[in-house]
Amino acid sequence: MNPRRSALALALALPASLLLGPAQPAAAFGGHTVTVTGGIVLNDDEGDFDNPSQSGIDFTRKMGLTHLAPSSSIFVSYCHGDEVRGEFTVTATLQANDDVVWQPHLKLYEGASCDTSDLDGELSGQFRTLPPNFHQEARIFVPNSDEGGDWASVRYDVIHDVA
Repeated sequence: MNPRRSALALALALPASLLLGPAQPAAAFGGHTVTVTGGIVLNDDEGDFDNPSQSGIDFTRKMGLTHLAPSSSIFVSYCHGDEVRGEFTVTATLQANDDVVWQPHLKLYEGASCDTSDLDGELSGQFRTLPPNFHQEARIFVPNSDEGGDWASVRYDVIHDVA
């Protein structure tokens, strides 16, 4: 058989995917996952032996971002001693260059129950930029600006994965 005809016959027999090359990675289509993992600790300066002055929980929250839906947030709420509540939020936005810009926010409530609306401390952390497949460790702390030694603290890691 003529070598040119052999090459043509082989080319026609190969699947189109082999001729076109490998598929583009998922990142080219905008699949980004931002994971926030850490722990929140609350201090109630009115604690006693039966109700320790500090307690906390560990958490992991994930959000998916695409260029069609570029913004999302995670939320963690924790109450200690039936009167001190911390609410932690991280908002993230996917940029055109595939970086993620994120910002933490922490609120401290103190009152007669976990459902109190008495906001006694609040802090919005700085905006940070996180490239694909990197992570950043951070901490945010809010004291009670109204009274006493109540406070909320969160140590956490923000991870930006691209499929």
